[in-house]
Amino acid sequence: MRIVEPESDRPHYPHHELAIFPTLAYAFTLEDTIDAGPILRRISELRSASTALTDEPDSAPWQFEWMSSTNLQTEPALAPLLSAATVCAESVLRKEGWEFESLEVTECWANVSSPGGSHRLHSHPNSLLSGVWFAAVPPGSGQLEFRDPRPSGWLRLDRQTTTAANAQVIGVDPQEGLLVVFPSWLPHSVATNRGNGERISVAFNLMPTGRIGFPTASFTR
Repeated sequence: MRIVEPESDRPHYPHHELAIFPTLAYAFTLEDTIDAGPILRRISELRSASTALTDEPDSAPWQFEWMSSTNLQTEPALAPLLSAATVCAESVLRKEGWEFESLEVTECWANVSSPGGSHRLHSHPNSLLSGVWFAAVPPGSGQLEFRDPRPSGWLRLDRQTTTAANAQVIGVDPQEGLLVVFPSWLPHSVATNRGNGERISVAFNLMPTGRIGFPTASFTR
């Protein structure tokens, strides 16, 4: 294929980009705010008292990974983290101009990924925003990967270079203390843990309480 290179003598027309229906995710640094010690200890206790979830062909989306129950929002050890995460998520909705009364964590769970562990592509139904906080991140433990949700698969050009405009997957490097908040419908996966230690994270879903969009639609506990 012949690549047509831009020519210096071609006319240049002033322009600006139009961000049409952008998909936004947000990264917050909580390393100096949240003490991971009590959370890691509680996750270790829960893990010792339960059976690890392992991958079975064509059934479970995880591989070499332990996942807790999804009601960790009731655990006192996680209260400071989820309080901070809720404040962060509320700031996201205000920044984007949404009207809401408050946010509530409806589900929360821990993930422990051993070397070789990964998590297949998925999204989080029945929620508005989701988030993940990284508690322990050994080197090489794998990116959080977001998949392009747009129906643009009918035609894709070859790429001279990968940019945010033409990428099909955008990865986020995990860091201890990093919180990532994103729309729950956005497809994402976790790359293989190629490190020598366990990657430990806490994930959660949030829903607005009170009126949602229309006077007749509301969410209460």
